[in-house]
Amino acid sequence: MKFLVINDLHQGMRHQKEYDLEQIRNFSGLKINLGDNFDYKNCLKNDLLNLAWLDRELSACCNVKLQSNHEGITCQNDLAEFYFHGETKTLFTHGHILKKNYENYKADCQTEWQGTDRITHALKGIFNSMLRVVHFDSYNIDRACELMQMYNADTLVCGHFHPSETIDRTLLRGKRIIVLPQGVHEVEL
Repeated sequence: MKFLVINDLHQGMRHQKEYDLEQIRNFSGLKINLGDNFDYKNCLKNDLLNLAWLDRELSACCNVKLQSNHEGITCQNDLAEFYFHGETKTLFTHGHILKKNYENYKADCQTEWQGTDRITHALKGIFNSMLRVVHFDSYNIDRACELMQMYNADTLVCGHFHPSETIDRTLLRGKRIIVLPQGVHEVEL
């Protein structure tokens, strides 16, 4: 089964990824928005209306939209953190939930979005943008396996980590983890 997965476009930031809205509109299968496609906090304010329009258009095209970290965790309480596709036994998530100390990370993001710690947020953004390295290690794999066990999933698909190419690992007992780079991807499961 084919899915169209959209993740980490980061529109409004210097490392934004270009995409074709018509490709997304014309895809006939399930379209899943893993998030971090629009960065309202860090965008240039003159881009705000354009980003809001693009966000609305992309959301209208997608069957599923999940929580992420750049689009404002406090603004996404009505969105699910996971989507489980029963037929393929696949768990979709943005990927930030695989981080160590996720609850502390989530609280930090909420504090930053409330505007009480903008200097720290800016420094973290500069540091992460300069490095652009994959922070996907054995802890993330263990956490992914825990989540797959909770949902009785065979595969986990996520974004967030920005690898330069797709990471597709098959683990013991046939469990599979797919980490997508920034962009729009047709994923066959």
